[in-house]
Amino acid sequence: MCSTSVEHITSKSRAFSSLRSALKDQSTLASLDKNTLERVSLTWDLVATSIAKIVEQELDKSAGNGKVGPDVLAAVELLRKVVQLANRRKSLLNPRKILEHVQWFLTQGAYEPVQVQYTRLLRLLLQSDWQATLPASQYHSLVKGVCQLLRSDKQDVVELSSALYQLIISGFYQDDTTLETVLETLSGSFGKTRDTGTASQVVLQLSILVEVGRRLGGRRHRLLCDLGQPLVRTLLRLCTWNSLQIKARLVLALEFLALQLSLHRSDTDQGVWQCLLGDWHELLMQQLQERAISGLNQQEERIRSAQVWLAAEILHQLEAWGTAVAALLATKPGCREVMSRLEIVACYLWKYPESASHACLQKLLEFLTQCYSSCKLLDVKRCVLLCYYGVAHAIGPGQRPWPLWNAVWEQTVKTVFLNQCVEEGHLVLQELLRKQLASCSDLASLFCPVDVLSVSQGSNSEALRELVRSIVKEELQKLLQPQVTPTVSTLATVIRDEVRHALLQPEPEAQPIRLEQPLQERRVPTGFAAGSAQDSCDVDVDGAEELMPVALRDTLRGVRFADFVEVDTGALVCGALTDEDIIAQVAGAQPVAEEPEGEEDEDDKAPVRPSASAVMETLNVARLFFSFEEGEEDSLRRVRALEQRAAAVAFREKKQMVITDFFGQ
Repeated sequence: MCSTSVEHITSKSRAFSSLRSALKDQSTLASLDKNTLERVSLTWDLVATSIAKIVEQELDKSAGNGKVGPDVLAAVELLRKVVQLANRRKSLLNPRKILEHVQWFLTQGAYEPVQVQYTRLLRLLLQSDWQATLPASQYHSLVKGVCQLLRSDKQDVVELSSALYQLIISGFYQDDTTLETVLETLSGSFGKTRDTGTASQVVLQLSILVEVGRRLGGRRHRLLCDLGQPLVRTLLRLCTWNSLQIKARLVLALEFLALQLSLHRSDTDQGVWQCLLGDWHELLMQQLQERAISGLNQQEERIRSAQVWLAAEILHQLEAWGTAVAALLATKPGCREVMSRLEIVACYLWKYPESASHACLQKLLEFLTQCYSSCKLLDVKRCVLLCYYGVAHAIGPGQRPWPLWNAVWEQTVKTVFLNQCVEEGHLVLQELLRKQLASCSDLASLFCPVDVLSVSQGSNSEALRELVRSIVKEELQKLLQPQVTPTVSTLATVIRDEVRHALLQPEPEAQPIRLEQPLQERRVPTGFAAGSAQDSCDVDVDGAEELMPVALRDTLRGVRFADFVEVDTGALVCGALTDEDIIAQVAGAQPVAEEPEGEEDEDDKAPVRPSASAVMETLNVARLFFSFEEGEEDSLRRVRALEQRAAAVAFREKKQMVITDFFGQ
């Protein structure tokens, strides 16, 4: 009898092996892709379902002795091969029956030699998201079965963790009970793999922890206390590991713990909880002080930001309400310790702005201004600017601003003007503008290029400041509207364009810009000189001496230039000519000899010299033209030199004409 059973088992094993070998033939696979093979219905579902039934029958037979034969192992291996081939060929395999078979096997809780094969089969099924076809009860049974195997620690932890991760990230029927079961499993598994586990095991379990934390969200306010200390202490130990695989998931795990700490209410187990958080805070401070901010790559920066957030949440749990900032800055640490403490202060003020008292914020601002003025490291300046932003964000509405905010404004403007910490500086300036904490009047030096300011040195600075104030006021009114949220870059662009337009546009010298006038009363400059040629040739007596060259000012000792201009103001002039006088003069004049035809006057070819007013109008047009071209600085400088030369020539001719008329009488 025994020999007969052995031969029967051996024949089954041979049959399974032959079928597995037949599945390597492409013609057989092509036949399975077709729904019929001659008159016999042969599909992937038929093959997989038949193999699953054979396995169940054989396991029922061996339920008494708890042992499985080689035919069962061969059948499970064949079933996994069928699923793998069907998955590759994208066939219409119905996985629900196979998943039900796997769920039935996991609920048995025995047959340890076959558990590894079923774990691999489950992982293969989960890669195509086939678990979405299961009802909720079978899905929960799958999760509980995998968690039970993971807690037993008798099988491949990596395969089980990977299967559990696939179940969590693509499941649709996850309630709090199932997720808490997963977290309890992780806490026990972390305790075992903390000292002997590998990086691959830890990475998968960290991924499961993060996914479960995302799904729980804020529904569990005391999640960490319910899990106990193994999970927290294991993650505390993982912060010291240098594995690249762990660092990729450590950021999410730290953010998950920081989120849970923000939701935690520590009203029980104060002694153990405070001791645990104290140890964690010390370790985080040591890790933050080990490396400078400037020497970090992108992944290390993410880990550092998560550590800073977690340290701020721990500080909120350890210290009483309103004393966290004072406790953090109570000592006088070194330079590197200052950076980590300032980072935590900035994050804490952003998360809990209402917890800091007004007096504490004022002392903190005094400390920050002293620290900023005494340190030249960019990392420290960046941290101080973030703290400036946090303090300004924590200032409540209606509170009286301190005089120190003017110093903060000047420091930030100087830093941004030097192209240092631009992003952090813009955040500070935006918050100061929004809450009107500092007298932000001189914005032209911040948002205007230096070359534009050097073009028009004679512009009215007060009118320019009024222009900037009006633009800032309009932008702030837009900023206060909830549906419009302009950034600092848009504000800077508007101010720069308006100021550039005001500086480069020529204005009449007699009428500078006055913003207090109504819009309809403003004079719109056209770029051309107003007035007639006679007005442009008039000489101002008071300012004419300044226009005279220096070498000619001392030629006439004791004689003022006004004497030449005003000498004939009291002289008598003849009366107006009558018609008879004009006729007599014309009749007594000599006749003009006519030139013979064909002869041209040589003077006709000579160019006519333009007047001084015409030259000034032409130069004004040239100035307006070059103001819209590239490289307008040199062009405008040459036009300005030509204007000065034309003015000197016009003045010399006017002076010579006055002197000639005076001595010719």
